Amino acid sequence: MAVENMIREPGEYCKKADQAINDGEFCGVELNHKRVVLIHRSQFIQAMADNLRGRMLTVSSRRGEKQGDANSTAYKDLLKQVKFANGDWPSDYDEEPNFGETEIMALCDRLRISRDSAVIEFRNLKARSGRWDDTFLTLRAVKDALSCIPISTAECERSFSLMNMIATPKRNRLTTTHLSELMFASIMGPPLSKFNPSPFAKAWLTRGGHFCCG
Repeated sequence: MAVENMIREPGEYCKKADQAINDGEFCGVELNHKRVVLIHRSQFIQAMADNLRGRMLTVSSRRGEKQGDANSTAYKDLLKQVKFANGDWPSDYDEEPNFGETEIMALCDRLRISRDSAVIEFRNLKARSGRWDDTFLTLRAVKDALSCIPISTAECERSFSLMNMIATPKRNRLTTTHLSELMFASIMGPPLSKFNPSPFAKAWLTRGGHFCCG
């Protein structure tokens, strides 16, 4: 994976950091690391890569390299559990009294939702031939939680790209809170062409705010 490749091929900024350590200064500022406990870079990157891999549920990476057996099993189990929660049942499901309950309980344990309520609602759902209504509150919570599971890292990668576009070298004094709010507005907000600033400008002026021109 890309993180592990950093052990063999340090990135641009890592090379700059190494050069600064060798020179004893960075951007004209003297570096003094006598009291600093140095971290073994290769071990740190490897530990980070192992931690990331342990949290993954994908069966294989982009290059088709197999992940651990535990991750592969967990991923396949999750797919099976999601199918039951989404009503993907065989035609003869009513011939098995406990059909799907093991999967529903496993999902509840994973999502930290009451398994007892979910099983009762699931039995009622089966008795109603899969017809939903407003009484299935726990099962609805399960489905809502499942809908939040990302199917890829694309959204995360877009967020990092957006962060780099907002936190530019000329805007390097943004606080973490302001950066987070700007990213949230950009990701979740409507297109700029549909944004009407008039109500917000009027509210700002009403509270005594003012605009600086020039």
